[in-house]
Amino acid sequence: MPPSMHDASVITVQEPLRKELPYLGGGHGRAVATLYQSLRDHEGPLLLTGPEGVGKSVILKVVLAALAIEPIRLINLKNADKPEWNHRDLASQILERPIETSPDIAVATAIAELTTADERQVVIAVDDAHTLTDKALELLLLIAAPVRAGRIPPQLILAGRDDILERDLRTELRVIARLARRVTIEPLTGADAGDYIAFRLRRAGTPLVSCRCAAAMTTFLQVRERVFLPMN
Repeated sequence: MPPSMHDASVITVQEPLRKELPYLGGGHGRAVATLYQSLRDHEGPLLLTGPEGVGKSVILKVVLAALAIEPIRLINLKNADKPEWNHRDLASQILERPIETSPDIAVATAIAELTTADERQVVIAVDDAHTLTDKALELLLLIAAPVRAGRIPPQLILAGRDDILERDLRTELRVIARLARRVTIEPLTGADAGDYIAFRLRRAGTPLVSCRCAAAMTTFLQVRERVFLPMN
């Protein structure tokens, strides 16, 4: 019998990702398990935060790969390398077509299409969420509003550098923001840093005995592979 998918420690990953499975030890593994189980439990908005380079996008990718086996509609959104991500561009991505109407109509259309298309659970995953403008963030929170014609609202998972839900939002949206579960990723230190470096060295086929300490292995990786490893 396969393991229960309700066990937060059991994450099923699609084959293409499994072949290049990233480091999931320490806080990274705990973050994946927490986010996955929270989505399974239909919790409110989820926020994955941490400094640049700690692996937020990798964690989000693993969670979404695990969700691919579930009967859900997944909407995966990412900023196209723009300094700001406005509500019009966001709505265009959600609807998968250019927005030619006014922003208010675009918002209403996005909400209607997401909540009435079918009976499946809808998950909206947003990477680079720190680049969202206030109006774009409000659009997402409005779509994820808890009460909408008796249907389960779309679940929202935001990954970015800042706690964007602390912005000065409209009063009715602050309630939704307060329901959010926050998961923070910190730079790897101590035993976790050593485990990560050993993982990278094994993948590179480098004998661990060639390095005597975490600092030496870190330097080796940065020189050999130009890897940025945030450490305190």
